Amino acid sequence: MHIDKAAIVANLRARGLPERADWVDRQLSPLVDTARNASLLRTLGIDPQEIAEQQPAPEAVAIGMEPLDDDQRISPSSKAQAV
Repeated sequence: MHIDKAAIVANLRARGLPERADWVDRQLSPLVDTARNASLLRTLGIDPQEIAEQQPAPEAVAIGMEPLDDDQRISPSSKAQAV
């Protein structure tokens, strides 16, 4: 899973940790791989699942797409019917 670095930075700033937020902002890529950075996120007190639930899919945001509403998503059964 990937989460938006800006969400991590905002979380740290909201918790009164501006120095850590600045470090994260300088060191991490815009999309943070939660598996690769699991130890760092634990050290920072960041729950990736909590942040992921609060933001749109970062892959969609990274390429400039608007997140889909639930009624816009294609289910596997409707995809098979469209073919």
